[in-house]
Amino acid sequence: MDRSRKKNRNILGFEDENNGGNRFDRNGADSNKVNSEQLFIQQNDQTIEGMNQKANTLKRIVLDIESQVQESNNLLDRLETDLSGARALLSNTMSKLSDLSRSATNTHMLYLIIFVVFIFMLIWFLTTWTSKSNSV
Repeated sequence: MDRSRKKNRNILGFEDENNGGNRFDRNGADSNKVNSEQLFIQQNDQTIEGMNQKANTLKRIVLDIESQVQESNNLLDRLETDLSGARALLSNTMSKLSDLSRSATNTHMLYLIIFVVFIFMLIWFLTTWTSKSNSV
């Protein structure tokens, strides 16, 4: 091997004793190699731990979203049921009013108007009579 290549291999820690590398340089390179590997492993462990924490946080968020969606769906189902009942009641009422308007004659309407006027006059009379009796 030429000198520069041998030097590069020695720096990277690939030079062994059989190739005639300096023992001091090899031990220094080995310790650098071990230190860099340990540092790399520590960094990987820290990165993995950070990713694990983020994944757990995302999992909690997803579970919260899922429970909110289920609650919303239940609320919408109840609302749909209530609205269906109200729609049926309103439809029934409208059909009865329609039937009543078809069957009503002029005399029925006259009786209804007279009754309403009588009720208003009765209320007016009672309010004026109670106000006169309170003033005395």
